[in-house]
This record gives sequence, C-alpha cells and structure tokens, in this order.
Amino acid sequence: MIYKLKENIDIEKIKIALENIFNSHEILKSKYYSKEIEGKSEIYGFIDEDCSLEFEEYLNSGGAIFLAF
Repeated sequence: MIYKLKENIDIEKIKIALENIFNSHEILKSKYYSKEIEGKSEIYGFIDEDCSLEFEEYLNSGGAIFLAF
C-alpha cells in the first residue's frame, strides 16, 4: 500500500500506530497455503509469529513524502 501524506505529519507516530494494530491482531499475520491430499486441494492457515511490517519512505520531485508498507 502507498499513502500520500500531508505536510507536518509525524511519520514515526504513524509507523508506531500501524505496528501496534498489526501486532494486536493475529489475523493480520495469517498466511495460507494449499496442500493436495488424495487429489483434493485443501487450504490451511497459520499465524506467522515472525511476520512483521516493513516501511519505506519516498520523497517525490514535488517534495511530497510517501510511506509504503
């Protein structure tokens, strides 16, 4: 996802808020895989405890800051 932020926004606070939400809800760490058993494809899910958010900041030529995660 990429969001365009307005000027004077504390990006670190946004990152902390998103990390808090992410770490508070296991469903956001869910991963799924398909496994074939006896010719049938079954879907299995699990919580990836090692999953984390990664943020990237971009500055465009107009001076706008973009945050990607």
